[in-house]
Amino acid sequence: GPIRTNNSDTKLKLDELQPYTVYAFHVQAVNEIGQSRPSKQSYPAITLMEKPSGKPAVLAAHNTSSTSIYLEWSSPSLQTIHGQFQGYLITYRPRDTSPRQAEEVRIPNPAATSHTLEGLAVYTQYLLSIKVYNPEGPGPDTIVVVMTDEGAPSSPRNVKLLSVLATSIQLSWWEPARPNGMIQGYRLYFNHNNLTSVQ
Repeated sequence: GPIRTNNSDTKLKLDELQPYTVYAFHVQAVNEIGQSRPSKQSYPAITLMEKPSGKPAVLAAHNTSSTSIYLEWSSPSLQTIHGQFQGYLITYRPRDTSPRQAEEVRIPNPAATSHTLEGLAVYTQYLLSIKVYNPEGPGPDTIVVVMTDEGAPSSPRNVKLLSVLATSIQLSWWEPARPNGMIQGYRLYFNHNNLTSVQ
């Protein structure tokens, strides 16, 4: 309904309006007898922008390989953008690293609903966040944790002969620096009379 003033002042400040919204006004005078016809409409005014208050909803987040993660989302309500909707910001980093090491991907397309991150570390838990942005800056983020898939391990290190007897040899080695998953076992190759055998 209309806003009523309780005095004859000819100024009024209106609070709690929506950011980045067009408003126009009519004014009526009121006395004991009744009310006037409405004034002409004021010139339209648009309130200033502010940072978004809405955040995207993540619909899917999963690995697509040992070095890539797929992210799918839906946008927040347009009423929560509070300005010109410019797109999305995705940040990501291995979970056990500092926020300062996060990488950022800017997607300057408000219609986008998915993105695949590539070139990630194998078999690593990643912290992903996505938020919308407008000219005033980014809104709050939605955070998910996703793990990349297993990959082939790096080579075992420091292979040593521990003992050599007439019919046996004992070996030791260090596990790979990058197991890239759960090590299920090892394969040993050895030369015997110029033939290669596998154990």
